[in-house]
Amino acid sequence: MRYRTLLGLLGLAFIVLAGCGEGAPGDCTIEGCADPGRICLANDDGSARCECPEGTLEEAGECVALGDCMEGECGAHGTCDGAQCFCEAGFAGPRCELCDAGFHDDGAGGCSDDLCAPDPCDLGRRCVVADGAPQCLCPAGQHDEGGTCLPDTTCMAETCAGHGACEDVSGSVSCTCDAGWGGTFCDTCDEAGGYHDDGAGACTTDACLPNPCTGPNRTVCADDPVEGIVCACDSGFHDDGAGGCAMDEVCDGRCGTHGTCTDTGGVVLCACDLGWTGGTCDGCDAAGGYHDDGAGACTTDACLPNPCTESLRSVCSVDAGGMTSCACDPGHHDEAGACAVDEACTTTSCNAHGACESTGGVVSCTCDGGWAGAYCGGCDTGMGYHDDGAGGCTTDVCLPNPCTSANRGVCTPDGGGGVACACDPGHHEDGAACVIDEACTATSCNGRGTCSTPGGVVSCACALGWAGVYCGMCDVAAGYHDDGAGGCTTDVCLPNPCTIPNGSLCSDVSGSPLCACDAGYHDDGVGGCTTDVCVPDPCASSGRLCRDSGGTAECYIPVCDDGEPCTDDIFDGSGCVFTSLMDGTSCSTTLCISNQTCTSAVCGGGAVEDCDDTNPCTDDSCDALTGCDNAPDDSNVPDDAIACTVDSCSGGVASNALDDSACTDGLYCTGDEVCAPIDPLAGAGGCVTRDVPRAPGPDGPCGTWACDDGSRAWTLNALAAGSLCDDGLVCTTEDACTGAGACLGAPTALCGGDGPAPCTGTTPFGAGGVDIPRASVRGTLTFDAGVAIESGGEDEVNLWLQNQATGSLVHLEQIDFGSWDGSQYPVRSWDFRDDRVIDLDVLPGTYDVIYRRFWSSGNADRDWGGGPDGSYPFGSHVLRRDLVLGPGTNALDLDIPAARVSGAMTFAGGAAVPSLSEDEVNLWLRDQATGSLVHLEQIDFGSWDGS
Repeated sequence: MRYRTLLGLLGLAFIVLAGCGEGAPGDCTIEGCADPGRICLANDDGSARCECPEGTLEEAGECVALGDCMEGECGAHGTCDGAQCFCEAGFAGPRCELCDAGFHDDGAGGCSDDLCAPDPCDLGRRCVVADGAPQCLCPAGQHDEGGTCLPDTTCMAETCAGHGACEDVSGSVSCTCDAGWGGTFCDTCDEAGGYHDDGAGACTTDACLPNPCTGPNRTVCADDPVEGIVCACDSGFHDDGAGGCAMDEVCDGRCGTHGTCTDTGGVVLCACDLGWTGGTCDGCDAAGGYHDDGAGACTTDACLPNPCTESLRSVCSVDAGGMTSCACDPGHHDEAGACAVDEACTTTSCNAHGACESTGGVVSCTCDGGWAGAYCGGCDTGMGYHDDGAGGCTTDVCLPNPCTSANRGVCTPDGGGGVACACDPGHHEDGAACVIDEACTATSCNGRGTCSTPGGVVSCACALGWAGVYCGMCDVAAGYHDDGAGGCTTDVCLPNPCTIPNGSLCSDVSGSPLCACDAGYHDDGVGGCTTDVCVPDPCASSGRLCRDSGGTAECYIPVCDDGEPCTDDIFDGSGCVFTSLMDGTSCSTTLCISNQTCTSAVCGGGAVEDCDDTNPCTDDSCDALTGCDNAPDDSNVPDDAIACTVDSCSGGVASNALDDSACTDGLYCTGDEVCAPIDPLAGAGGCVTRDVPRAPGPDGPCGTWACDDGSRAWTLNALAAGSLCDDGLVCTTEDACTGAGACLGAPTALCGGDGPAPCTGTTPFGAGGVDIPRASVRGTLTFDAGVAIESGGEDEVNLWLQNQATGSLVHLEQIDFGSWDGSQYPVRSWDFRDDRVIDLDVLPGTYDVIYRRFWSSGNADRDWGGGPDGSYPFGSHVLRRDLVLGPGTNALDLDIPAARVSGAMTFAGGAAVPSLSEDEVNLWLRDQATGSLVHLEQIDFGSWDGS
């Protein structure tokens, strides 16, 4: 039952023990320690306080003795195990109502070992623990001036919060933070780098700092890569399976004399001897077939205890079915259900362990070795024999086997009449128990030693620097310690104890670390490191100032200049003196303002200089010392307000280059859009459209042309062949579409010789005027199907269309025999493009194709291309007659046949003659019908080759 005892008169004894009446700091009577049951305790400040004595708890203003805790009685920071409260880390007291040693109230209902919690500093200052006490400092990057925090303009000890290197330039400070720290002044942890506050004023990546494991007796933290943070029970405690940590148990004799106790993992377990069972091994193992043998042991022998209690019938036996039966004692036999003394030898007279003799009805036995008794029914104890547990007698002390403890069944005589019990194979000693042999694994020695298993127990031979059963700690005895990176070392500089900014150089001096400034830094004289050659100041004793001159301290007398032109500035030996000039004195603060004057020692007024040079390619500015500056700036844009020009500056000169790409729409059918802002046809953006592609021919009654931007070509949308149409010729009939876009009719007699038939009437032009239809002739021209022939010199052939009605000539194509390319003659259009294509427009009508040499006239009477060359006469003949060309597109494919002339030419049968110098012979063919000449060959007598 739970109880509490009120402390009454016993309180007087506590008062005496407290000693408050003599030597106690402060007046305990005033503090209330005169109350019964309280004791007087001293506070750190010299005052006193009264508390209930240890082992009691204050309830309702009285001190009561502690009993067992109840659920919820341990408050928010403890758990009850039925007997006592187990407190979270940092808490103490019978009911976890106090802060533990080294902890204090953090002002937020918790207990903390952080001296800066609660924060003792005024708003705007930061708390730092130094020399075991909290100090209130200005924020990093600021310093105290007369009780006020002002921004640092030069590097100071706390500018970078002690976690970085400081630099100051022109009244501005900057910090380069140490690893793990961040912020402008290195006063926060580098969260982007994975760092956080470790709860002790440092930054870390260790997820177990600060320790998140604060549960009662569960403060061992581990960062598992899979499960994350894992909180384990403290040493001396084990997991109770219900989320709590219970105090470890120890073997206390509860396993009695028939079991072996183990307390591995803090939980007591009993390993019962053979035949015994139960939590404390105090019962026979009925499930295993054991029962009480009546003598304080457990057995499977059905004859123990002996059920045969009838006089002279005490021999018990068990049959195959497990049933017991009682037989007559040795030397007796059954007669009518009663046991009578043997008068003659029988098989049981001497219990099968001796030789029987019968004399005068009296049976006697001579016992075998080890047996004794009138009928050899017992072991010969006088000779050291005993029951072997299997129906025989033996002197073997290990029979029957006395080693019945769990896994401890190996019996050996100890030489003194006793036995020694050893562990079974595959087991080894562990305290008082036999446990299964251990095996080496990859982690047995923490990867820091060589594992072996002598006697079935893992044994580690630790690597140099490591110690402990499983090589889990540094070998302190050999001078090793934790190096801060998971290893062990004898280096006093690992981990590096030198943590001041820029002072991380550590050296070993007689076994102790000595810290020095980093390379490029030196001692600043106040415990820090600096690169400032003027700290400490070497010029202070001479009354001069110090400055950095190429990395060397230079003592100098300063040039006094307050930057105000209305004062006379002098150095009087101890400092600068500034004397005001009279008002109205001319002055100048800058060449960018003119006509300034002094007023109350301040230069002002005047007019601002105009530095604009109107050049868009210069940046116009004014320098206070040099005046106006018009610096070329090629990044400027001299905008001419024309969209299609590229406006740029080069060397201070403006350029507005035409840019066709700003105009083009990328479409073939709309023509070429170019940038030509001076063209009268240019649009607002300066763009002009030129060279809009024309259709290969006019639209006719049998088809229309369409332009395609994708293929950059014109497509004829022709009506189906046979569609009715009108070719516009009165001399044709049955006009129909060809399917290729042309409208053709069958010529009648009116189309021949003397021209068209007389007009029978007139048609007024009308408002629309006259639209003359066109016939587009498209086709190819080849010479003898394109087969090459030898060069014909300065010769050419022109082909013409001659209108049968009007006699007019239209040039088709030209073959130039004077332009042999080594394989064939080019076929040229009138503009001399070697395209081998017939491509022109004519009036619809009936035509003949005329073949002519050296003639490019537009009519039959005049030669517009010049006269004949030498003796070459004009010549012509008709290649084709009655060619009808209707409106639309007409096909015309021509091949001029060539006559083949083959043979050999020699001079005097090929005989050699001397060179005739500049002489040559040419051979020609003359066409009798046309008079045209075709060159055959030439012999050059001026080029004798010796053969």
